Amino acid sequence: MGIHLLQRGSVPADSGPAAASRPPPAINPKGNHISFQCTDMGLMKTRLHEMELEFVATRVLDGETVVEQLFFHDPDGNMIEICECEKLPVIPLRLHEPLLQMNVHD
Repeated sequence: MGIHLLQRGSVPADSGPAAASRPPPAINPKGNHISFQCTDMGLMKTRLHEMELEFVATRVLDGETVVEQLFFHDPDGNMIEICECEKLPVIPLRLHEPLLQMNVHD
């Protein structure tokens, strides 16, 4: 499967070789990012270390469930999240349908 991140609109004037030499912005787990699920966080951390990529590791608590997350920048500066999201329970959207309908009429 291929995933493409495309920029909408014109390319900023500060892009190109000079922009590529600047360090990426600080890693902010609350910032815009794309997320991928993984089943072996230890292996993922090892691979990021081997590639000498800076990353931020966080944990999210959902009740008694702990979900690990890793955030890093790809070579183009896009933020990537790797997580153990399969640990989270799947809640069908239809359970939230009355809430959605209430918000539509407000």
